[in-house]
Amino acid sequence: NQHEELGPLGVPGEALSSASLDKSMIRKDKSARSVAELAVNLRLPADKCLIVGEPEDLVPLEEKLRQELGLRLNVYRSEPFYLEVVPKGIDKAASLERLLERVQIKREEVIAIGDGYNDLSMIKFAGLGVAMANAQPPVKSNADRITAFTNDEDGVAHFIHDLLNSNTHQNIHEIG
Repeated sequence: NQHEELGPLGVPGEALSSASLDKSMIRKDKSARSVAELAVNLRLPADKCLIVGEPEDLVPLEEKLRQELGLRLNVYRSEPFYLEVVPKGIDKAASLERLLERVQIKREEVIAIGDGYNDLSMIKFAGLGVAMANAQPPVKSNADRITAFTNDEDGVAHFIHDLLNSNTHQNIHEIG
């Protein structure tokens, strides 16, 4: 229906209702509301819905939401315990691409550093994709390099310092 009213996440209300949580996805020690109740209670448009839970509970929920809402929304885990739902086309690579067009910089000239699942598209997109030492396994496996240090150990600062003080920083284009 062309004139169907869109809910706060930019999808028809019945699509949100059909994606409500199964009882099997809710831990007994946690309270949860269905997605339909969330949509009803939102007062302003939502740019992102963040679902927090145990990783083993989020895996089936991620798949269910991706199947039911995947044509209209991106569903991904940014960390094992975070499940994010955002409008289609919203991810770090797409945002970086728009920025680079605006400032006229080539993607080959960009270094992207990340650790979470939501950094994966950006790591793949950049000329040099760098994963933090504490990055999620898929981020590490898709990165061109992995830092020696974690976020808590100032890994980004160490990486940039080492890069600027090495002779190899002139050959960044060949690495990516």
